[in-house]
Amino acid sequence: MRFGAPAIYDLMEKHITEMQNLLAEQHYDNGVSAFRAARYELAVSEFKKALSYDPEHQKARLYLGSASELQMRKAP
Repeated sequence: MRFGAPAIYDLMEKHITEMQNLLAEQHYDNGVSAFRAARYELAVSEFKKALSYDPEHQKARLYLGSASELQMRKAP
């Protein structure tokens, strides 16, 4: 089976999208763990990374807002 250039580009784009989604989920999960441990600075960082891979990740966006708020409250 031979692939033409457009088919290979489509496969590459699909693979890149899948990897971005996996990385977004990994950083989201790390952020949730940090959030639950009250490590808000780390949580904020992880949620921002998740959003850099998937700007439409609504749960990461919501948690980011909450973690940012709690981080500001916790600051001396």
